[in-house]
Amino acid sequence: MKTQHHLLIVLMLFASNIQKASSQDTAWIYNGNAVTNSTTWIGTSTSQPFIMKTSGFERVRIDVSGNVGIGTQTPRNLSHLHGGLSAVYSQFTNTATTDTNTTSGFRIGIDANGNAILRNKYSSSTNGTMNFYTADLERMRISNAGNVGIGTILPRERLEVNGNILVSGRILVANDGNTYDLLVLILQLQNEVAQLKQQLMIMTKN
Repeated sequence: MKTQHHLLIVLMLFASNIQKASSQDTAWIYNGNAVTNSTTWIGTSTSQPFIMKTSGFERVRIDVSGNVGIGTQTPRNLSHLHGGLSAVYSQFTNTATTDTNTTSGFRIGIDANGNAILRNKYSSSTNGTMNFYTADLERMRISNAGNVGIGTILPRERLEVNGNILVSGRILVANDGNTYDLLVLILQLQNEVAQLKQQLMIMTKN
């Protein structure tokens, strides 16, 4: 009878180990799973967020709506980064920009004061520009020297436009600490040219 009791305990432990092994086979393991179909997934099957931690602290959260939060437990949009009292950036680097520190490459975000920042650190004689596209065509470029070009990829001045410009309002020109209305300057110049023409006509008649 005692032997049968011991045998029953062994069988129960064996069955328990089989059940544990079976459950582990369907779980995600540290070094990867041998996935055999496209229906395998990781996440939650209830109305609860999916949370990822490192060092015991939450780092990433996907809420029940699919919004991804980094640094926040309440992501407001599809991707939401929160830096608390500090600046927060998304950083992009490649072989050309190198990846030596936290300011390498191109960064987009906000500084500690809430100012929106677009920052490109990389600079060379021809690269390191910031280019703006619509309909897959470049429309505007800021060179690594700070010159802005519209309709040109090599702006030679602070602003160079290749095309027509429509201005609604005044164009002011600052020089030697004074500000002048460009339209007024043009009208004055036209008057001076007209007066000069009259004087030349009088001189030629005499």
